[in-house]
Amino acid sequence: MQRIWRYAAIVGALGLTATAGMFSAMTSPAGAANAFGTPVAVSAPGVDSGEPGIDAATDGTLYVNAPAGLVSNLPGSPSYVWRSDDHGATWTLTPTSLRANLPGGGDSDIAVDKATGKLYMTDL
Repeated sequence: MQRIWRYAAIVGALGLTATAGMFSAMTSPAGAANAFGTPVAVSAPGVDSGEPGIDAATDGTLYVNAPAGLVSNLPGSPSYVWRSDDHGATWTLTPTSLRANLPGGGDSDIAVDKATGKLYMTDL
């Protein structure tokens, strides 16, 4: 199932644009008409990123990660993580927290623990 989410993100989130409802369309029952919702920008003022990836928790929470660019000086340039609790209709940029103390950017990925919902992240 996670591959479907990631594929939907690559196709639908190109340029960090996600579509509300695109995830439910990927899992519509056989014979049901699939429809995509209105595109929703997954961004924040002053944020310049690319190469988005998307993951879904078992509770339906969606996460988009995107690198901030090339590695910079300390404190680093940690990659961004957005969270949606409403199936992609709105997105919130999460705080960088401890990951801001390390170099980052360039490539990033996240994984969601299916049992606990805990996020794990890699960043250059």
